Amino acid sequence: MIKLYLDTNVFFNAYCPGEKNDIADWIFELLKPEDKGDFMGITCELSVAELFRAMKKQVNLGVIDEQVAQTVVDFAIADIGEMVRERRLVLVPITYSRIIEARSFIFGYNLYASDAIYAAVALQSGVACFITFDSDFKEYLFDTPVLSANSDDFKEGVECLLVPPDTSP
Repeated sequence: MIKLYLDTNVFFNAYCPGEKNDIADWIFELLKPEDKGDFMGITCELSVAELFRAMKKQVNLGVIDEQVAQTVVDFAIADIGEMVRERRLVLVPITYSRIIEARSFIFGYNLYASDAIYAAVALQSGVACFITFDSDFKEYLFDTPVLSANSDDFKEGVECLLVPPDTSP
């Protein structure tokens, strides 16, 4: 099973009207339970709260109204809950040790605290890659590749994870 860390903005792009829903939908379609597919999603509980904030920001900017934002959040919560129940997505709790681990990402990569927590969760969860629409991340978090869902070769990058590395001499 190949674990993919899903940044908050993957959920934002899946649910916010007018965003890149097609790529986010494609990512969610890849996710399957351990015994039924190749990919499983990993994210942390903080991502859910960050999604609320991202929707409220859209309200503040006048992009969507409050009722639409509340409805979108309700759908997102229901879908996330369903993905967790179906074992397609793991919601990792934020613990003190993960917060302490975030320190190395704040100082080493100059990430915001929430992004550093996401990076710590990703690495501690043993993901194959970190998927984001955010440009704040470099190409790698230590040895873990960061795949930008905005890049033209994003789908190919994810599909390459299915190919075992060449170990020939």
